[in-house]
This record gives sequence, structure tokens and C-alpha cells, in this order.
Amino acid sequence: MKKVKLNVLALSVIAFLVMITACKQDTLTAPSETQMHQNRLKCNHLKAPESLQTEEGLSLRANQAFVAPIILIPNGSSNLTDYQRQQVELGLENVRDWYQRELPNKDIRWEKIRYLQGNQTGAHYVVNNNVWSEIPGEIQAAFGWNPWQNNSGTNRIALVLGRDLLGWAGANTSANGNGLAIAGLESLIDLPQVSNEWWGTQEYWHGTVIHELGHALGLPGHHGIASSIMDAHGNYKNKHLTNKEKTIVEGNLATTTKGPVPIAHWDFDEDFKDQGNGNNDLTAKKGATQATGLIELAGSFDGVNDVAETASNRCNVSNKVTISAWVKPSSTSGSQTIVNKWYAKDSYSLGIKNGQFVFSVAFPGGTWGTAKSISIPAKANEWQHVIGVYDGEDDNTLTIYLDNITKPGSQSRQKIVQGGNLQSSTRPVAVGSHPSWNSFKGLIDKITIYNDEVSISQLSF
Repeated sequence: MKKVKLNVLALSVIAFLVMITACKQDTLTAPSETQMHQNRLKCNHLKAPESLQTEEGLSLRANQAFVAPIILIPNGSSNLTDYQRQQVELGLENVRDWYQRELPNKDIRWEKIRYLQGNQTGAHYVVNNNVWSEIPGEIQAAFGWNPWQNNSGTNRIALVLGRDLLGWAGANTSANGNGLAIAGLESLIDLPQVSNEWWGTQEYWHGTVIHELGHALGLPGHHGIASSIMDAHGNYKNKHLTNKEKTIVEGNLATTTKGPVPIAHWDFDEDFKDQGNGNNDLTAKKGATQATGLIELAGSFDGVNDVAETASNRCNVSNKVTISAWVKPSSTSGSQTIVNKWYAKDSYSLGIKNGQFVFSVAFPGGTWGTAKSISIPAKANEWQHVIGVYDGEDDNTLTIYLDNITKPGSQSRQKIVQGGNLQSSTRPVAVGSHPSWNSFKGLIDKITIYNDEVSISQLSF
């Protein structure tokens, strides 16, 4: 979508004056039941429906709320390709994981992604903030609920991510656990279109969505606390919530009891550092490096001897383990290691063998351990999200998931006779090799390990 060029100087002066007024208002206004911010060139101060600002409008108290991601395809805009859908899924995973990292006692409740075919064009939506006023009605017509509708049961915060909205972003909330946050998709899935914009990076997209969702969860912003994501959108991985902000978010109806926390999380964007709380950094060896991934960077492995390893005796598990990884193998032939702790002695492994993703666990016994495995078909030269889960406490099962679990053939599950604790190992965790053979050729991104059984709803959109 091309931008209309008018009197640039006049528009710049008007935009500057509006920005000063609106941002000053954001900064000086005390937190209230509704908070709003819009981050485009004008930074307009938009409002929630008037009914939400009355006692009558808030008298119906919901029991719970969810964050509902909605992908908006305006009239005349292209549908997302499979690759772009994966980018959106991974981007939302990153947003969810950021909040999981920041909240000490709660997690946000998320629903699956919905797709909304818009009634209007992208150009129409961004003029006069039409997207803000019209999208709630379109959500109502398509899905039977409105983000501003008060219910006694369940409310929703609609997180709308739209094509051809460019840099438009805004959000608002109410005390009843409903609300609306909107942001464009171009800086995530169509970088060439926004390459000349100051906000046109995938890193900034994440910060913007996290920031706007924060407003929709009840947070004020632009308060001058530089370490907070609510002050500015950039550098999101090194930004946090203040203690007060954490308390506000954890009081929102869209949060629930804290779930499993990863013991390791590598996204390969900042070298090979552990982005979780376990301090399990990887060390790249023998040429393992970074390359352009599905989002930002991924680990790149040559299929010869590249490997990345933790220190010894890290990421130990007992009777449960979950491993999630995004991978793009150059081939699926032979044996290839994605991530494992599987050598003198064996414990757990996720890899590829003869055209199949294979998830394996090992129990005490024998020289190296007694192994059990489960597999599912793999594809070469395509990004795939593969998840392996072992539950040795409740039902003694191995499960492997692939991509969207609602698709036929995307899940394999088997009950195993032996359960209980896996074999312990003091070996490092190895990524991309076994550690000296079964080398992986291709890209590996966003590996997450839990010493628990994690539900698929917490790992996939």
C-alpha cells in the first residue's frame, strides 16, 4: 500500500503538535480504569466506549478473561502465506514467553489464533483511526463477541494484528477484563515494505505488541522508567515490567495460575545465550553460527561437525520433560541431532532419522540406558515446529506434535510400559550434533526445555 504524499511540512508540524499533546497527556495522567496509547506518527489518545467508563457498564463482573489473537486481513489485502502464518505463530510465542518471564506468580490465558476477513481496506482502517472504531463490530459479527462487551462468565482482550495497518498501534482496557489492542503486521512479515521506517524491524514489532498488550492489560505508559517496556517499545528482550506493573497485570482477569517455567530457552538472536531463567548459555563450536531465521536470527549448522553445548550437568530432568523447537532441515536423511542429552549416559533427545522427527527418552539400565522413542514425518527445506513430551508420572506416555496439532497426522502418542524417572546424565546439552556425529544440516530456532509435562495449549497457537 503506497502512502499518499500531501504537504509534508504542514503534516509534519500538525503531527508534531498532536504528538506533544497526546504524549504529555499519557505521561501526566494518573492510572485509571482505562488506559490508551497509540504509537504511530501522531500518537493519538483514543478512548474506549463511554459505557465502560460508567458504574453501570462495569457492574457485570466476569469470572475470567482470555487474550484472543486475531489476524485481520483487510478487504483487498493478501492472505498470509504458510511461511507468514508461521512467523505470526512464532512471534506470538515470543510475546507470550516474554510475559511468562516477567510475571512471577501468574501466566496469561491465551486462545488460539482467529482469522478475520475485514470489511474495509487497510487504507480505510488507518484513516481517522477507523480501525479502532470499526473492528469491535466486525469481531462481533464474525465471532459472536465484542471486546468491549461485559459478561458474567468470560470476557476477552482482542489482540488484533492486521495486514496493511503499517505502523498503527493502539490499546485500551477496562476493569472487567476486556479490552482491545491493535498493531500492524508489516514489521514482522513484510520487512521490505517498511524498511525505511524507524519502527520497521521485527525486534520493534515484538516490543510494540508487548507494549500495547500491556495497555490492554491495564498498564499506563511513557512514565520515564527506562527499564520498563511500557516506557518505550525498543530492545524488548532487555526491558521488563516494574514490580507495580507486574502486580497490575497479575490482577487482570486474563491471568491464571503460574504454569511450568522453562529450564532453558535459546532463540539464537543474541549469540547462543539462554533467554530463560536457567543461565544455561550455549557455546558455539566448530563453526556453528547464526543466520536469518523465521524471525530475526536462528542457529545455523553445517551438517559436518557444527555443535553448540551447555556446560556439563545442566538441564537435568526427572519423570517429566518437554522439548519444543522450530527447525528447517536441509534434508531429512540419515540421523541428525536437533537437541539432546544423549551420550554416556543417555537421558533425552529430539532429532531426525530417515525422514522422521524422533523424540527419545532413556531409563536406567544397560550400558547407556534403555531407550524408548516415538516419531512423526519430517519435511526438508521447510520450517516446522516439533514438540516432544514425556510424562512418566501420570500416564507413562510419549507424545510428539508437529506444527498445527489440529491437522491430520500432526500428533503421535504412545503409552510405554516403563515410566518413572529418566536416566540422569552429567553430560552437557548438545544442539546440532550428538556431540561428535549425527550432525544437523540447516537452521534451528527457539529451543525450549521444561522439566515438566507442558500442555500443547501453552506451546502452540
